Amino acid sequence: MANRHFLFKLGAALLIGFYGTIFYIQQNERFITIVGTELQKQFKTQLGVEFQGKISSLNLVLLSVTVTDAVCNPVDKKEGWKWQADEFHMSLSWLSFFYHRLFDLDILFKNYHVDTTLVKGRLSIIKHIYNFVGSMQSLSLHIALRSVLFQKATTVITDANGLIAHLKWNGQAGKAGHLYKSRFYFIDGDISVGSLQLASQINGIMTIILQPGVPLHYRITNDLRLKMNHLSDQDQLCSLEGTWDESQGACVLNNHDYSFHIDPLRTYAHRDQFMVKGTITLPLAYVSKLVGGDFFAHKTTGVCDISFMGDPGGQISGMVTVKQPAYETYGVDTIELSFVTDKRGAHGSFRAHKEEGRFAGAWHANMNKKLFQVDLVNHTPWPVSASSYWEIPSHEGRVSCTINPRGRTHADYRVRARHTKTDSVVHSHGSCSVSSTGKLYALGHIDEKKYSVYLQLFPEFKPFSILYKDEHENTLFEIGLQPPHYKEFRGTLSYTFIKNLVRDMFDYDLSGKGTFNITGTYDKQRLQAHLYTEGMTIRLPETYNFISSVSGDCNIDLPQKRFELNNFVTQFHKGSFSCSRALIELNEQFELSFLHAPFKINKCFLNWKDDFFAVTSGACVLQKQSGNPYSIDGFMVIEKGQLKENPLSQKGQQEVTQFVVPSFLFTDTALNLNLSLITRDPLYIKTPQLQSRAVVDVKLTNTAKNIKLSGALNLLGGMIQFPYKPLYITRSEIRFLNDHSYDPVIDFVAQGMVKKYAITLSVSGTVQDPHIVLNSNPVLTEEQIIALLFTGSIEESLNIMVPTLVMRNIEAFLFGAATYSESDHWFDPLKKIRIVPSFTDQTGRGGFRGALEIDVSDHLHAKIQKNFSLSEDTRIEVEYLISDDMSIRALKDERSDVGAELEMRFKF
Repeated sequence: MANRHFLFKLGAALLIGFYGTIFYIQQNERFITIVGTELQKQFKTQLGVEFQGKISSLNLVLLSVTVTDAVCNPVDKKEGWKWQADEFHMSLSWLSFFYHRLFDLDILFKNYHVDTTLVKGRLSIIKHIYNFVGSMQSLSLHIALRSVLFQKATTVITDANGLIAHLKWNGQAGKAGHLYKSRFYFIDGDISVGSLQLASQINGIMTIILQPGVPLHYRITNDLRLKMNHLSDQDQLCSLEGTWDESQGACVLNNHDYSFHIDPLRTYAHRDQFMVKGTITLPLAYVSKLVGGDFFAHKTTGVCDISFMGDPGGQISGMVTVKQPAYETYGVDTIELSFVTDKRGAHGSFRAHKEEGRFAGAWHANMNKKLFQVDLVNHTPWPVSASSYWEIPSHEGRVSCTINPRGRTHADYRVRARHTKTDSVVHSHGSCSVSSTGKLYALGHIDEKKYSVYLQLFPEFKPFSILYKDEHENTLFEIGLQPPHYKEFRGTLSYTFIKNLVRDMFDYDLSGKGTFNITGTYDKQRLQAHLYTEGMTIRLPETYNFISSVSGDCNIDLPQKRFELNNFVTQFHKGSFSCSRALIELNEQFELSFLHAPFKINKCFLNWKDDFFAVTSGACVLQKQSGNPYSIDGFMVIEKGQLKENPLSQKGQQEVTQFVVPSFLFTDTALNLNLSLITRDPLYIKTPQLQSRAVVDVKLTNTAKNIKLSGALNLLGGMIQFPYKPLYITRSEIRFLNDHSYDPVIDFVAQGMVKKYAITLSVSGTVQDPHIVLNSNPVLTEEQIIALLFTGSIEESLNIMVPTLVMRNIEAFLFGAATYSESDHWFDPLKKIRIVPSFTDQTGRGGFRGALEIDVSDHLHAKIQKNFSLSEDTRIEVEYLISDDMSIRALKDERSDVGAELEMRFKF
């Protein structure tokens, strides 16, 4: 029993002494220094790296060590990597040693940060990771790496082309059989090229499988989400899925609607060779945003396809195809750019197609000198724009563009343009430069005229100076900021410039003279301006009115894309147009999103196609909201007016209504109408068919291209001028219905005395489907009434030809457009003389007969009837109308008998 207690005490004493010794040793500063030195030695011997750090804790029992402020660098600095950690913890397992005679190593990194370069598609630190994993078996102690844990890790990746990637992640790695498997969880990250950030908010999972050996075998798979910053807001979120191993890999990157996608990007590696191959589809606005920022991107449309193949460190070749590229309203059908790059530079061909036209040339870039140059010539006629007749004949357009090392873009051009309809020719040549700071300088000639431009394009737009002069050095257009502070600006625009522009572009000559002036302040892209004119007399096209002055104030906020117009007044020779306040707002794509412009017209003289003249007043509101068409609401009053067109015809009705909003002003624009049109004083009407006065009260709705009318147009008396005698209007109402705008319902009555007959003309139905009724007292047939109105005769012989020649055209006479003849007055002396043929013989004497009727006055008529086969067969008749109900007639018949008749009509 005593021996047992002794042995227990002895064992306890030895155990306490052993642990005490170990505790003392692991706390000894000298021993800790020895361990640290040995650790550095092993890192350098086994891994070929320099390791530094401070051992903050050492446990010989648990075989663990903790190093703070750990830093690891390659011995050869050219390898291009480095890692550091706030805390680096390693521990060995006794349990695995007892079972397998092998220590399992567990490593923990806290606040781990690694910097590595990317060379030929490979991370420089990959070799260090391989050495770290593969060298464990060669250590003096039998150690096997079992697990590695990363907490709050950061990776920075760079390459020779300016690529910078920042990634934040957590991860773990461990041994699974003879493989090492790693999984990394990305929390955030971004990718940039120079100062331009391409992607951000990178998150997802990456898995790496390593198989130790020579060579190292690995396989990387990822499933990531990221935002491509320069896509439109709704298209920025993208997914990246891919797989890589030591010899090849492939990945797919796309957004939700595939408007941006890389599908697929393949890589091939063999020894020192590394090849990539892929296709990229992306919006052209994305490329514009990368190159020029938002200033160009919002105005650019088109789709860009890029295919490429080659060695990033050697030669890459490919093709860029841009479909339907356009900047604002100007664009082409396709652009094709081939390229070949190598270490010294790049070169290729350029082709642009538009309709049947083609611009082509060659380009090259010197990477050492950082110089880019392209020269282009149109090999076929090149259309200037789809909406004009201007074109550049073959080989008459030349452009040479250069980008120098300082980022300045310089272009020289020489162009001769021809108008295909008028054969007008314009010559222009000049140069343009854009600096890396966003300043644009342009200088050149348009025919004999000179221009110069100096602008700040970005980051803030500033029009320092724009000048345009004619061949005599007279200023046509000038605007610019005033030194020294460049916050005040002045501008002038000569009306001569507008006339020349219209004449050159449309071969149309305007008349008038005057100068537009603008003054104001410009600060932080906010402009306050006052517009006024001097010496102005401008004739409005197709009218007989003139603009005598224009004035108004304008506030423009360029960042907010907001325009405000105040106290705008246009004074005409007769009347004025005014707008007290108008507001215009644009969206991010510089499209009109909001417009509110109330305006007044005060006694303004207007005319329409020389057929309608009016003095008009009114008040209207022009409006537009995003997604909705333009609209005009309000009223117009015709204070005085004259119509030289038949209001019973469709053309006449259009003359009265469409002068309010001429449809040619909105040929390609939807415009909703809600306008009332009334007359204050009756409208005077004078046409060859009609003389009257009209009262108008109509409402114009629907659109400017398809106006719907409702309301009425009433004629106040007047007469319809038939060729022989007029009929006087006693009742007339034209009522418009929405569904039949220019086919109104008509209720029309006209009466008059023609010779001794009381004629009544009644019209009902619609203008396009009228029902015409003719009555007379004494009673005549419709054919006789028409013959009486048109020829003044009711001879039955006319029944043969009147229905054919006149009856079919009575509607055209009443409802057709007014017709004027310059030679009508030549035949005034003959209007009272008519020749009447007769193919019937009531005397039984035979032969061809004819009559000559003469109207001496409204009461005295004479007729001479002749048989051309029998010279002695002549009939003479003279009639005198004493009143509407009494007439006396004297005659000499074919047998030379003379007689007289007295005719009286009685009414009961």
